[in-house]
Amino acid sequence: MFIHLFLSFVLLHQVACQISCYICPLERNSFQYNITTENIPTQLNNCTIENEQQYCIVQIEWKENPKIETTIRLAGYTNPYPRSSFPPHTLAVNAYIPNDPNRFEREVRHFLSYSCSTNQCNQPAVLKPLLESLIMNDQLNELEYLLKSNQTFDPQWCLSFQNTSYFSQRNDSKDCNQCRNYLTYKNQWKAVDAYCYTSVYPENRLGYEVTFDLKDQTRSHSWMIQCQAPNCSSMNNMKQITEKIQIEFDVNTFLKRTSAGRSIVHSTNFHKTIFMFVLVLFIDLFWF
Repeated sequence: MFIHLFLSFVLLHQVACQISCYICPLERNSFQYNITTENIPTQLNNCTIENEQQYCIVQIEWKENPKIETTIRLAGYTNPYPRSSFPPHTLAVNAYIPNDPNRFEREVRHFLSYSCSTNQCNQPAVLKPLLESLIMNDQLNELEYLLKSNQTFDPQWCLSFQNTSYFSQRNDSKDCNQCRNYLTYKNQWKAVDAYCYTSVYPENRLGYEVTFDLKDQTRSHSWMIQCQAPNCSSMNNMKQITEKIQIEFDVNTFLKRTSAGRSIVHSTNFHKTIFMFVLVLFIDLFWF
Protein backbone atom coordinates (compact mmCIF):
# COMPACT_ATOMS: atom_id res chain seq x y z
CA MET A 1 0.00 0.00 0.00
CA PHE A 2 2.79 2.38 0.95
CA ILE A 3 4.72 1.68 -2.27
CA HIS A 4 1.65 2.16 -4.45
CA LEU A 5 0.76 5.48 -2.87
CA PHE A 6 4.33 6.75 -3.12
CA LEU A 7 4.74 5.73 -6.78
CA SER A 8 1.41 7.29 -7.67
CA PHE A 9 2.47 10.53 -6.00
CA VAL A 10 5.83 10.62 -7.82
CA LEU A 11 4.23 9.78 -11.18
CA LEU A 12 1.72 12.58 -10.74
CA HIS A 13 4.59 14.96 -9.97
CA GLN A 14 6.55 13.92 -13.08
CA VAL A 15 3.54 14.42 -15.35
CA ALA A 16 2.92 17.83 -13.82
CA CYS A 17 6.58 18.77 -14.47
CA GLN A 18 6.19 18.58 -18.24
CA ILE A 19 6.31 22.21 -19.36
CA SER A 20 6.09 24.27 -22.53
CA CYS A 21 8.91 26.52 -23.77
CA TYR A 22 9.33 29.26 -26.33
CA ILE A 23 11.39 28.30 -29.38
CA CYS A 24 12.95 31.26 -31.21
CA PRO A 25 15.79 30.24 -33.58
CA LEU A 26 19.14 32.01 -33.37
CA GLU A 27 19.48 32.41 -37.15
CA ARG A 28 16.25 34.44 -37.26
CA ASN A 29 17.09 36.61 -34.27
CA SER A 30 20.35 38.28 -35.16
CA PHE A 31 20.45 42.03 -34.52
CA GLN A 32 23.05 44.36 -35.99
CA TYR A 33 23.49 46.40 -32.82
CA ASN A 34 24.58 45.94 -29.24
CA ILE A 35 21.48 45.03 -27.23
CA THR A 36 21.25 46.73 -23.83
CA THR A 37 18.46 47.47 -21.35
CA GLU A 38 17.61 50.53 -23.46
CA ASN A 39 16.96 48.79 -26.80
CA ILE A 40 15.67 45.29 -26.11
CA PRO A 41 13.68 44.01 -29.12
CA THR A 42 9.93 44.36 -28.65
CA GLN A 43 9.42 40.99 -30.31
CA LEU A 44 11.45 38.05 -31.58
CA ASN A 45 11.12 36.35 -34.96
CA ASN A 46 9.75 32.95 -35.97
CA CYS A 47 8.83 31.94 -32.43
CA THR A 48 6.76 28.89 -31.57
CA ILE A 49 5.80 27.12 -28.35
CA GLU A 50 6.68 23.47 -27.80
CA ASN A 51 5.09 21.27 -25.14
CA GLU A 52 6.45 18.31 -23.16
CA GLN A 53 9.77 19.96 -22.40
CA GLN A 54 11.79 19.48 -19.22
CA TYR A 55 13.51 22.86 -19.08
CA CYS A 56 13.76 26.08 -21.09
CA ILE A 57 16.74 28.29 -21.93
CA VAL A 58 17.55 31.83 -23.01
CA GLN A 59 20.88 32.50 -24.70
CA ILE A 60 22.33 35.86 -25.72
CA GLU A 61 25.72 36.48 -27.35
CA TRP A 62 27.30 39.86 -28.00
CA LYS A 63 30.00 40.22 -30.70
CA GLU A 64 31.83 43.25 -32.05
CA ASN A 65 34.07 41.88 -34.80
CA PRO A 66 33.99 41.84 -37.81
CA LYS A 67 30.72 43.68 -37.13
CA ILE A 68 28.56 44.53 -34.12
CA GLU A 69 26.00 41.78 -33.66
CA THR A 70 23.79 40.42 -30.88
CA THR A 71 22.07 37.06 -31.26
CA ILE A 72 19.21 35.72 -29.12
CA ARG A 73 18.05 32.11 -28.92
CA LEU A 74 15.13 30.69 -26.94
CA ALA A 75 14.81 26.91 -26.75
CA GLY A 76 13.45 23.98 -24.80
CA TYR A 77 15.05 20.66 -23.96
CA THR A 78 14.03 17.18 -22.99
CA ASN A 79 16.42 14.92 -21.12
CA PRO A 80 16.40 11.11 -20.82
CA TYR A 81 18.04 11.23 -17.39
CA PRO A 82 16.25 11.61 -14.04
CA ARG A 83 14.96 15.07 -13.29
CA SER A 84 17.47 15.46 -10.46
CA SER A 85 20.27 15.59 -13.05
CA PHE A 86 18.69 18.46 -15.00
CA PRO A 87 20.27 21.92 -14.90
CA PRO A 88 18.99 23.79 -11.85
CA HIS A 89 17.55 27.29 -12.10
CA THR A 90 20.79 28.94 -13.18
CA LEU A 91 22.34 31.85 -15.01
CA ALA A 92 25.81 31.57 -16.55
CA VAL A 93 27.55 34.71 -17.84
CA ASN A 94 30.98 34.80 -19.39
CA ALA A 95 33.39 37.09 -21.18
CA TYR A 96 36.18 35.68 -23.30
CA ILE A 97 38.70 36.48 -26.00
CA PRO A 98 38.78 33.89 -28.78
CA ASN A 99 41.74 33.95 -31.12
CA ASP A 100 41.70 32.76 -34.68
CA PRO A 101 44.54 34.60 -36.47
CA ASN A 102 43.27 33.40 -39.83
CA ARG A 103 40.00 35.32 -39.46
CA PHE A 104 39.73 38.58 -37.55
CA GLU A 105 41.60 40.55 -34.96
CA ARG A 106 40.93 39.60 -31.38
CA GLU A 107 37.72 40.73 -29.72
CA VAL A 108 36.01 40.35 -26.37
CA ARG A 109 32.78 38.37 -26.63
CA HIS A 110 30.08 38.08 -24.01
CA PHE A 111 27.63 35.23 -23.56
CA LEU A 112 24.62 34.70 -21.28
CA SER A 113 22.73 31.44 -20.75
CA TYR A 114 19.67 31.24 -18.49
CA SER A 115 17.92 27.94 -17.71
CA CYS A 116 14.63 27.42 -15.88
CA SER A 117 12.02 24.72 -15.42
CA THR A 118 8.59 26.31 -15.12
CA ASN A 119 5.97 26.74 -17.81
CA GLN A 120 7.07 29.22 -20.52
CA CYS A 121 9.69 30.66 -18.19
CA ASN A 122 11.83 31.66 -21.21
CA GLN A 123 9.19 33.87 -22.79
CA PRO A 124 10.63 36.97 -24.53
CA ALA A 125 9.41 39.19 -21.70
CA VAL A 126 12.10 37.69 -19.43
CA LEU A 127 14.84 39.45 -21.44
CA LYS A 128 14.21 42.82 -19.78
CA PRO A 129 14.47 41.69 -16.12
CA LEU A 130 17.46 39.50 -17.04
CA LEU A 131 19.44 42.38 -18.50
CA GLU A 132 18.30 44.95 -15.94
CA SER A 133 19.51 42.68 -13.13
CA LEU A 134 22.92 42.15 -14.74
CA ILE A 135 26.09 44.22 -14.41
CA MET A 136 28.92 43.30 -16.77
CA ASN A 137 32.03 45.41 -17.28
CA ASP A 138 35.46 44.35 -18.44
CA GLN A 139 38.81 45.44 -19.81
CA LEU A 140 39.87 42.02 -21.02
CA ASN A 141 41.17 43.55 -24.24
CA GLU A 142 44.07 44.87 -22.14
CA LEU A 143 45.26 41.26 -21.77
CA GLU A 144 45.43 40.47 -25.49
CA TYR A 145 49.22 40.44 -25.30
CA LEU A 146 49.04 37.18 -23.32
CA LEU A 147 47.64 35.44 -26.40
CA LYS A 148 50.46 36.33 -28.76
CA SER A 149 52.42 33.29 -29.84
CA ASN A 150 56.12 33.02 -30.59
CA GLN A 151 57.50 31.12 -33.55
CA THR A 152 59.25 28.76 -31.18
CA PHE A 153 57.63 27.22 -28.11
CA ASP A 154 59.26 26.00 -24.92
CA PRO A 155 57.20 23.70 -22.62
CA GLN A 156 59.05 25.16 -19.65
CA TRP A 157 57.05 28.37 -20.16
CA CYS A 158 53.97 26.59 -18.80
CA LEU A 159 52.86 26.28 -15.21
CA SER A 160 52.39 22.61 -14.34
CA PHE A 161 50.24 22.17 -11.25
CA GLN A 162 47.09 20.37 -10.05
CA ASN A 163 45.93 20.88 -6.48
CA THR A 164 43.27 18.18 -6.32
CA SER A 165 42.90 14.51 -7.14
CA TYR A 166 39.78 15.48 -9.09
CA PHE A 167 42.20 16.04 -11.97
CA SER A 168 44.49 13.22 -12.96
CA GLN A 169 48.14 14.06 -12.53
CA ARG A 170 49.32 15.00 -15.98
CA ASN A 171 52.69 14.15 -17.45
CA ASP A 172 53.43 17.00 -19.80
CA SER A 173 54.72 15.81 -23.14
CA LYS A 174 57.99 17.14 -24.50
CA ASP A 175 56.09 17.72 -27.75
CA CYS A 176 53.34 19.86 -26.18
CA ASN A 177 52.77 23.23 -27.81
CA GLN A 178 50.33 25.19 -25.66
CA CYS A 179 50.05 26.25 -22.01
CA ARG A 180 46.66 25.79 -20.34
CA ASN A 181 45.32 26.78 -16.95
CA TYR A 182 41.76 26.21 -15.70
CA LEU A 183 40.76 27.57 -12.31
CA THR A 184 37.42 26.89 -10.56
CA TYR A 185 36.14 28.33 -7.30
CA LYS A 186 32.89 27.19 -5.68
CA ASN A 187 31.74 27.06 -2.06
CA GLN A 188 35.30 27.76 -0.82
CA TRP A 189 36.58 24.87 -2.97
CA LYS A 190 39.36 25.94 -5.32
CA ALA A 191 40.64 23.69 -8.11
CA VAL A 192 43.66 24.43 -10.30
CA ASP A 193 44.47 22.45 -13.43
CA ALA A 194 47.55 23.86 -15.16
CA TYR A 195 49.59 21.91 -17.70
CA CYS A 196 51.24 21.86 -21.13
CA TYR A 197 48.94 20.59 -23.86
CA THR A 198 49.51 19.04 -27.28
CA SER A 199 47.17 20.37 -29.95
CA VAL A 200 47.16 20.00 -33.72
CA TYR A 201 45.54 23.41 -34.12
CA PRO A 202 46.18 25.31 -30.90
CA GLU A 203 43.80 28.22 -30.43
CA ASN A 204 44.83 30.76 -27.84
CA ARG A 205 42.05 32.26 -25.70
CA LEU A 206 41.23 33.47 -22.23
CA GLY A 207 37.99 34.00 -20.35
CA TYR A 208 36.02 34.19 -17.15
CA GLU A 209 32.58 32.84 -16.23
CA VAL A 210 30.24 33.20 -13.27
CA THR A 211 27.39 30.74 -12.72
CA PHE A 212 24.59 31.88 -10.43
CA ASP A 213 22.40 29.22 -8.83
CA LEU A 214 19.18 31.17 -8.45
CA LYS A 215 17.57 28.58 -6.21
CA ASP A 216 20.08 28.54 -3.36
CA GLN A 217 21.54 31.94 -4.36
CA THR A 218 25.14 30.77 -4.57
CA ARG A 219 27.69 31.31 -7.31
CA SER A 220 30.73 29.61 -8.80
CA HIS A 221 33.63 31.15 -10.74
CA SER A 222 35.74 29.76 -13.58
CA TRP A 223 38.85 31.22 -15.23
CA MET A 224 40.76 29.85 -18.18
CA ILE A 225 43.69 30.66 -20.43
CA GLN A 226 45.24 28.85 -23.40
CA CYS A 227 48.42 30.52 -24.59
CA GLN A 228 51.91 30.15 -26.10
CA ALA A 229 54.11 32.78 -24.47
CA PRO A 230 56.58 32.70 -21.58
CA ASN A 231 54.81 32.33 -18.20
CA CYS A 232 51.48 33.18 -19.82
CA SER A 233 49.56 30.58 -17.75
CA SER A 234 50.89 31.76 -14.39
CA MET A 235 48.59 32.25 -11.40
CA ASN A 236 49.48 35.94 -11.49
CA ASN A 237 47.96 36.20 -14.97
CA MET A 238 44.85 34.36 -13.77
CA LYS A 239 44.59 37.03 -11.09
CA GLN A 240 44.86 39.71 -13.77
CA ILE A 241 41.84 38.21 -15.55
CA THR A 242 39.89 38.52 -12.30
CA GLU A 243 40.87 42.16 -11.91
CA LYS A 244 39.86 43.07 -15.46
CA ILE A 245 36.23 41.97 -15.28
CA GLN A 246 33.11 42.52 -13.18
CA ILE A 247 30.03 40.30 -13.47
CA GLU A 248 27.25 40.81 -10.93
CA PHE A 249 23.61 39.75 -10.90
CA ASP A 250 20.85 41.03 -8.59
CA VAL A 251 19.20 37.69 -7.87
CA ASN A 252 16.51 38.99 -5.53
CA THR A 253 15.31 41.67 -7.94
CA PHE A 254 15.16 39.21 -10.80
CA LEU A 255 13.28 36.55 -8.82
CA LYS A 256 10.63 39.04 -7.72
CA ARG A 257 10.00 40.13 -11.30
CA THR A 258 9.62 36.73 -12.98
CA SER A 259 7.16 33.88 -12.66
CA ALA A 260 10.03 31.38 -12.78
CA GLY A 261 11.63 33.12 -9.82
CA ARG A 262 8.47 33.14 -7.75
CA SER A 263 7.98 29.44 -8.49
CA ILE A 264 11.26 28.58 -6.70
CA VAL A 265 9.59 29.06 -3.34
CA HIS A 266 6.66 26.88 -4.37
CA SER A 267 9.04 24.21 -5.69
CA THR A 268 10.93 24.15 -2.40
CA ASN A 269 7.68 23.84 -0.46
CA PHE A 270 6.54 21.04 -2.76
CA HIS A 271 9.63 18.95 -2.07
CA LYS A 272 9.14 19.54 1.65
CA THR A 273 5.59 18.25 1.24
CA ILE A 274 6.86 15.09 -0.46
CA PHE A 275 9.26 14.47 2.40
CA MET A 276 6.55 14.92 5.03
CA PHE A 277 4.15 12.74 3.04
CA VAL A 278 6.66 9.89 2.88
CA LEU A 279 7.57 10.33 6.55
CA VAL A 280 3.95 10.15 7.71
CA LEU A 281 3.27 7.07 5.60
CA PHE A 282 6.38 5.39 6.92
CA ILE A 283 5.40 6.07 10.54
CA ASP A 284 1.84 4.96 9.92
CA LEU A 285 2.97 1.72 8.27
CA PHE A 286 5.77 0.65 10.59
CA TRP A 287 5.11 2.34 13.92
CA PHE A 288 1.54 1.22 14.55
